[in-house]
Amino acid sequence: MNRVSDTDTYPTPRGGSAAGPPDAAGIRDKERGPQPLAAVERAVQVLDVLGTAPQGLELQEIAAKVGMSTPGAYRTLQTLAGGGLVAQDGKRGVYRLGPKVLYLARTMRSEASLAAAAEPEVRALAESTGEAVALAVARGGRIWSILGFPGSRDVVAQPRLAQGEPNFHTTGRGKLHLAHMPREEARALIAATGLPRSTPNTIADEATLWREVDEARARGYAVNRGQRSPHLAGVAIPIFDADGTLLATIGITVPLYSLDDAREAELVRLGKAAARQIEHRLSGQP
Repeated sequence: MNRVSDTDTYPTPRGGSAAGPPDAAGIRDKERGPQPLAAVERAVQVLDVLGTAPQGLELQEIAAKVGMSTPGAYRTLQTLAGGGLVAQDGKRGVYRLGPKVLYLARTMRSEASLAAAAEPEVRALAESTGEAVALAVARGGRIWSILGFPGSRDVVAQPRLAQGEPNFHTTGRGKLHLAHMPREEARALIAATGLPRSTPNTIADEATLWREVDEARARGYAVNRGQRSPHLAGVAIPIFDADGTLLATIGITVPLYSLDDAREAELVRLGKAAARQIEHRLSGQP
């Protein structure tokens, strides 16, 4: 794969001679420094155009279709190529969608399939317990809720979908994901985020965190007691694929005052039963 760089030559237009670099006189200050939102909009437009042309497009074609100058289109393509979202054909000189787009598409399809497989059990668990239940995955150094159902208690915060949580140390699901990734990777993640406090109960030292992480892995679930919100607690259950790799977690959120030992044991039992059903469905076995 050839990515656009400062040293790349411009492709030869179909039926024409090689195009030189953009005319410096045509570069305007407003194109050198577009507003951030406008730059994002133009990048999205370029990706949309390339998405309709699997055979690839020349620089001038992209600029014309998006309504940009050639220099502006080139700079946008450079930025997108740096992130793997656009690739340039070294022989034909055309641009097409890059491998990162395919990776993101596969990730979204995978998560959509996971959510579809888990939906009956997650819904039933919320209805049977009366508590808020969410299905979450770890991606890009954050925890993302991809499916959730509210409980019957008004005092419990309802699942917030598509909002990434960077603080793995404040939730049961975060501790489970830390427990099932290589320890070096987990330590690097915590080193990058630190251990910011959300409540007086938030874990504030790594020794305590790794002790709770190891405990979560050993017993097969994790608990959060007022570590993210002072009035809420949670129980998190892992979901594994056929190879034993952690796919996601089921999180059950309850009022802190209600999570005594008996209630914890009950929620763990129900959560594990739901997780095993989801794993069975994902396996494709009858």
